[in-house]
Amino acid sequence: MSYIIETVTIIAMVAAVIAAIPTVIGWLPTKLSNKERDVLLLAKGDSGYPYMILFVCGITKKAYVQTPFKHDTTTYISDELVSLTCKKLIKVAFLREGGAYSGDGQFVWYMLTRKGIDVLNKISKP
Repeated sequence: MSYIIETVTIIAMVAAVIAAIPTVIGWLPTKLSNKERDVLLLAKGDSGYPYMILFVCGITKKAYVQTPFKHDTTTYISDELVSLTCKKLIKVAFLREGGAYSGDGQFVWYMLTRKGIDVLNKISKP
């Protein structure tokens, strides 16, 4: 009888550990590349558009991000937005077409999620 109780106890402990994995993963700090960090820091730059990042892409243009309407903050990117989206740090707020020509850029406005704002606050501390 004690053998059955020990076996059930071990199975219950293993099940508890497996169930706790998502919670423990949430405690770990989010790892960012230097480029991802630079992209997130763009969202802090403007009080008129808080926690927003403007992504511009097109057939004839190289993809870049910037603080909305601040052209001096332009950062050229490759897959950083996909990575930040997968990490649930940003999400699409809205889309806008750039112009009438096929080479004109497409504008995608991203906003930080609650998790993204928390990470931004951590990385922007001196």
